[in-house]
Amino acid sequence: MYMASPYILPYFGRTSALLLPWAALPWLIALVIVALRTGRWRAPVVFAIVLTCVGGTNASSLVFVAIGPLLWLPYAIWVLHEVDVRRAARVVARLAITTIPAQLWWIAGLRMQGRYGLPILKLTESVDTVAQTSTAAEVSRGLGYWYNYGRDGLSPWTAAAEGYTQHLWLLATSFAIPMLALLAACVTRWRMRAYAVALFAVGLVLGVGTYPYDHPPLFGTAVKATTETAAGLALRNTPRAVPLVGLAAGCPCCIGMVALRVALGRTLRSLRPDSVLLLLATAEHLPRLRRLLAQGELGVTFEVED
Repeated sequence: MYMASPYILPYFGRTSALLLPWAALPWLIALVIVALRTGRWRAPVVFAIVLTCVGGTNASSLVFVAIGPLLWLPYAIWVLHEVDVRRAARVVARLAITTIPAQLWWIAGLRMQGRYGLPILKLTESVDTVAQTSTAAEVSRGLGYWYNYGRDGLSPWTAAAEGYTQHLWLLATSFAIPMLALLAACVTRWRMRAYAVALFAVGLVLGVGTYPYDHPPLFGTAVKATTETAAGLALRNTPRAVPLVGLAAGCPCCIGMVALRVALGRTLRSLRPDSVLLLLATAEHLPRLRRLLAQGELGVTFEVED
């Protein structure tokens, strides 16, 4: 479900390098979990290798994705009670020691470009443009990026995303997935449920960002104020937090399917043989059922034959 998210559509054909942080998000979360549980150096080293492989392309995508593994730290300390604050601090220190030096090569280049290069941030998408389409409904279904909705005189800018605004069945499906995810999170119990809900909420708030631009909510007002600085302007494309929402929605959906399968299995196992016979006694099975009753062939033989 995570891989099938429409988040990939505007990047897949033109700038697929921006999908590297999206691909790494589940791995980064898993490595932080392993690092906290084992307390060894191996997981932080692998974390640094993965982050280095996906870094250097777009800083904002990497920053938004990094919120996922960071959010696991307070969850493991105060919700699961797997580790204490001291052990978590040691793991964070190891992650910093292994990760930060490996990122200096692209951080230095970004700093030089920002100081001596063209003002690329001011020449590309504006905060107002990004905020026009980053609604909560669009972000929740994996969209919200303004490039998905534009078109020129010949064709849409992202032809693959046109169906998500024009085809009713695709509209219904894409909206049904986050709704089913929230429903599954409400009716099922599993170990990471609170983390998935928190990840969904944080990703949704970050993805909406400054929408509506003229009168944003409290968080959007704070984001809008930070865009006056170079660092804040670099993070203006808030829909790049959509991978957090996609991963958070995929988890309860899968757990819900597992729970449904288990529930159906228990229901089928609890049915009495006479109840099964009654269910099978429809119009097309009734003649055969009468014949078997007349012959006295009930029980296992009947079930195997049917």
